[in-house]
Amino acid sequence: MKFSRKLVLILLFSVFWITANSQRFKAGFYSGINFSDIHGQEYGGKWSSISGPSAGLSFKYNFLKPFTLVTGVGYSGINYKYTPYSYPYFSYPSLLEPYYNSIIAPKGPYGTVTNLGFTRIPLLLEINVPSNLNFHLGAGVIFSFLNGGNSSHNYMYSYYAGKIKKKDFGYLFSAGWDYPITEKLDAGVDINYYTGRKIFYENSKSRHGYSEITFGLSYKFKEKERSNGNASSGRDSTSAPAFLTYFAGPSYSWIKDTKGNGGYLPLLAFNIGFNLTIPFRGGLSFTTGAKFERTGYGIKDSSNLFYFITGDSKRTYYDDTRVSTDRLVIPFLLDIPFGKSQRIYISTGPLLAFKLNGRNTGTAITEGRWDSNYSVRKITVFDDMENVLNDFDTGWIIGGSALFPLNSGYSIKLSLNYSSGFRDFYEKSSLSDIAYPDGAGLGLRNRTISLSFGIVVPSSKKGEGKK
Repeated sequence: MKFSRKLVLILLFSVFWITANSQRFKAGFYSGINFSDIHGQEYGGKWSSISGPSAGLSFKYNFLKPFTLVTGVGYSGINYKYTPYSYPYFSYPSLLEPYYNSIIAPKGPYGTVTNLGFTRIPLLLEINVPSNLNFHLGAGVIFSFLNGGNSSHNYMYSYYAGKIKKKDFGYLFSAGWDYPITEKLDAGVDINYYTGRKIFYENSKSRHGYSEITFGLSYKFKEKERSNGNASSGRDSTSAPAFLTYFAGPSYSWIKDTKGNGGYLPLLAFNIGFNLTIPFRGGLSFTTGAKFERTGYGIKDSSNLFYFITGDSKRTYYDDTRVSTDRLVIPFLLDIPFGKSQRIYISTGPLLAFKLNGRNTGTAITEGRWDSNYSVRKITVFDDMENVLNDFDTGWIIGGSALFPLNSGYSIKLSLNYSSGFRDFYEKSSLSDIAYPDGAGLGLRNRTISLSFGIVVPSSKKGEGKK
């Protein structure tokens, strides 16, 4: 804790110095809730997201419009729950076969619950987009220091065999909105996502992760008058006519099997996010943003695995399962208008997709026949697949959109996009940890069609913010 105390003191000194010398400084407090999302865990078993508290102080320095440096001191209580699969044993000698993967998760009080408390010190760079409801998007790093923790379990096996490490480092991504209550007081809401980079338990590959929503108030310190007479408040509205689009809608994804190992079913899911569009002369524009989407595939076939269709002659299960992954997708699109009204666009460009988590859920049925009896066993599948899925994907998007103007500069935007992934769905080196006979699982690549309904929010009106 000595290192964390020194860092906090240095941070507080820096904040006071900036406050005394800055004209664009905000300080505030926040409180909210986080939901754990562990990363890098071993395959198998059920990980449940558990909520925990988040609170702290934030300090923002707008050193160059539209860029803001963000830091602060906070606390997070991160909680994990792990339910292992049980080994069912029967009285018949012929049924004493151990099943090592994906046996039905017990509904009883078996498992491990871990509660951890952390002091957090973030350092982020934010981009501000003035609008009727000011929007900011940030990314950076965060340092965490363990305050205390415990792991309780009422099962003979505890998932973790090592000690909890006291320091963590990771990446933090943030999006939020500010609403001015008074001239100096803002109310805000932030949605954050954290992914740890350090292994936090000995003898494991697990890393911290959580999503978070917080609500807070911030105070804007009074700006000093400038001797040249150019008030900074007159530049609150950015000259760039950028605008935001908030959207949501259904998505339809499937797997392209380049090796032809089996027939996989499509997955119907959803997508939600926002886009930032910067127009150029001549009607062209550039669009980026962030989209949360779920992709994957389904299986309804006989197989000796729950996540692949295999050519093995001993197909012991009939699977009805869904393998899915949640991804953060960042597009880089060139928008080309059509028609004089410039309300119809064709968009195309590359994408980056980052894995957030992955799972395999559903049911599997197996039959057993003996001289004197017959049995049917239904297995509930809930496998954590994150460790064997690729961490990120690259690809290409092509799509079209139509704008329907409303009053006050707002518009409704209807978009249809097709995206094609370039990288395999599974990480080949990680597949060696689980069975993949006959090359099953190799050569699977993601394809997605998404339909979205959005509302376009214009930038701040001219002169807004002037005194």
